[in-house]
Amino acid sequence: MDNVINKIIEIDNKAFAVTQSIQEMLKKNQRQLERDMARIETEALDEAGETARTGYQGLVKQGEIEEQRILREADHACEALEQLFGRIHEELEEDIFYRVFKK
Repeated sequence: MDNVINKIIEIDNKAFAVTQSIQEMLKKNQRQLERDMARIETEALDEAGETARTGYQGLVKQGEIEEQRILREADHACEALEQLFGRIHEELEEDIFYRVFKK
């Protein structure tokens, strides 16, 4: 009978040791999982930041290209207005000259 009781105590002690070991493994795995998740989160944030920077730089480049296009159009419009003004001014000068000396 003592032998059976000792065997039960031995089995119980081994079960307790196994339970403790499993709990330690679970804690260790949980800590590793938390570290991995933190690393993955950091990597994802870094990647998202890089993607955002790349997208922003692309938008800035598009804005610069659009700015140059608008400036070229404005230069052409100014040149056309200057030419128009030059023709009108010349015509007005001739008309005024003609009227002044016609009398």
